[in-house]
Amino acid sequence: MLGATFFSIPEIAKALGISRITAYRHAAAGTIPSVKIGARRLVPASYLQSLEAKAQAAASPNKATGEK
Repeated sequence: MLGATFFSIPEIAKALGISRITAYRHAAAGTIPSVKIGARRLVPASYLQSLEAKAQAAASPNKATGEK
C-alpha cells in the first residue's frame, strides 16, 4: 500500500496537538488546506510535510546567515 496521501481532520488534529474542533475551524477558514469528498474533509499529506520542513528550518540556528 502506498503512503498516506490524505489525512482526516482528526488525524491532523492529533499530529498538530490541537482539538478536532479547532482543526475543523482552520480547515473551514482555509488556514489548513483541505478538500471535501462526500461528507469527509481531507488534508493533503504535503501540508504536514511542509509544516515539518518549516519547523526544521526555524529550529536550525543561524542557517539563514550561514554562521555556525
